[in-house]
Amino acid sequence: MDRRVRVNDTDPLAFIRRLGETSRATRLNEQLARYREALKGDEPSLHRAAFFGASADRIALGIAIAYFESTRVRLGGFPFASLGVTERGGAHPRAIQTEAERMEDGAYALRGEKRFITLGRRCTSILVLAKEEKLPDGRFSFGLYRVEAERALVDAEDLPETPFTPELPHTAIRLSDLRVPHDARLPGDGYADWVRDFGVVEEHHILASILGYRLGLQRVHGLRPNQAITDAFRSILALDPFHETLESLELLGHAGTLLLDEITEDGALKIPEEELARYRRDLRILQLGAGRRMKRLEKLRSLAD
Repeated sequence: MDRRVRVNDTDPLAFIRRLGETSRATRLNEQLARYREALKGDEPSLHRAAFFGASADRIALGIAIAYFESTRVRLGGFPFASLGVTERGGAHPRAIQTEAERMEDGAYALRGEKRFITLGRRCTSILVLAKEEKLPDGRFSFGLYRVEAERALVDAEDLPETPFTPELPHTAIRLSDLRVPHDARLPGDGYADWVRDFGVVEEHHILASILGYRLGLQRVHGLRPNQAITDAFRSILALDPFHETLESLELLGHAGTLLLDEITEDGALKIPEEELARYRRDLRILQLGAGRRMKRLEKLRSLAD
């Protein structure tokens, strides 16, 4: 990343106004190289996600950085880490069949399959959720294990491109008695202490990235500012991504609605047709977590009444 472009300005829109000093990233490897350089800074993670969204020519390249920022700030501080949770039955604790067996020497043996690891070939480590001991109530305790990506990818399969953000690659892995040292296990319960709230942090960063991309379009194509989207962008960058509230949930939903409504208006975005088609396609990612967010919103509303 060009060092003249600071990400941690007091005004969260200042770095977007000065994006003329850096070129738009057009490839994933280029974006990841810029991100590696940016890790030397101390800017807030939401600002960083927004900057890399704004400095890319497509949503997927911004989301890649938003994802790695989410894992870094929520899952142990490891850069370029991917989360390995989802299995054949889904990502709920009841679906987790991957096991971790503690060996006599204190190491662990991991056995199982993970079906959907985002950026699996681009990460340096994979954080594998595995079940451990069966508890008295019939449930299992879980551990989260940091595995070097090179070792975890020995038996791996690249997944087909997704219908939207196809530039964001995903991988499946199989673990057959993969031994990891005792300190590979993060402290506490792998699900309750680490994974359960990850989606909240990830959602904040992805939306910050997409809004950054949308405001970046104004600079690249000379668009008239959309004040409602600009206001939502400022508000989201001021949120604490680790603390979900009724207000933050409503704001996330409102911002997503603004983006989706804008692309349904003919002529609202005067940008090249190829980029507009790609943008419309990739905004479908906002609908992935909409149902879960509505359930959380209803729950918080009921508690507030």
